[in-house]
Amino acid sequence: MAQDAVIRNFEIIGEAVKQIPEFLKKKRLDVPWRRIAGLRDILIHQYLSVDLEAVWAIVGDDLPSVTSTTKCCNLFVQ
Repeated sequence: MAQDAVIRNFEIIGEAVKQIPEFLKKKRLDVPWRRIAGLRDILIHQYLSVDLEAVWAIVGDDLPSVTSTTKCCNLFVQ
């Protein structure tokens, strides 16, 4: 269940990133916007072949970046 929750949250974050206008993304060049949106596309469209080890590697290695991105998304929405 935790695995499904993590994947779903990455899907939501990726979709939110796609909704942020380009001019706002340019204000935060440190955030890997395209990679985040690309991950969402993989999770949504290739769900039968998702590499779960890669997903957990993102959690283990890139979580600070994901957290920063989530905070950026929240700022843009408000």
